Amino acid sequence: DAGKGTQQDFFIREGIAVFRGKDRQKGGLQKWRVLAPKFSSAVQGKRYLDVGAYRGLFAFKALEYGASLSIALEPSEPFVQFMEEAKNKYQLDQLLVRQGDFFDPTTFEELRNHEVHCVSCLGVIHHLLRIGISRCVLTTYDELIEQISLLAGESVFIEFALPLEDTL
Repeated sequence: DAGKGTQQDFFIREGIAVFRGKDRQKGGLQKWRVLAPKFSSAVQGKRYLDVGAYRGLFAFKALEYGASLSIALEPSEPFVQFMEEAKNKYQLDQLLVRQGDFFDPTTFEELRNHEVHCVSCLGVIHHLLRIGISRCVLTTYDELIEQISLLAGESVFIEFALPLEDTL
């Protein structure tokens, strides 16, 4: 179970991410309804990168919708472990789970070398901005968007969520 009641409210059955959630409540299903009309054409036959993948919902959906490669970048070890277990259990060979830091130069270059077509930053853009500013690797939102665009060959999905950090 990938995390009932979390912002990625789904479970995996036969290698397919199945949404849970109710109308007008926070969760993957509501986010999917907004993304779905554009997601298939953005990932089908292409390489996809999910920055801040959390439990991997959209990395799994990219494979379901025909991505040739789906990369899940996540800094948290428990979430990486969950995705690795699902990858192995369901033989999802086109899933690359990478524990890492978006601002680490080695990780960033590795991601660039994959020449992805579509990048998503869903519910993480405020975290990336805060981290980038605190590390003095960027100073503005525009600079962050420039870095993301270095990874995306064709399209970017960004979800703006209200930040919970009082220091942002």
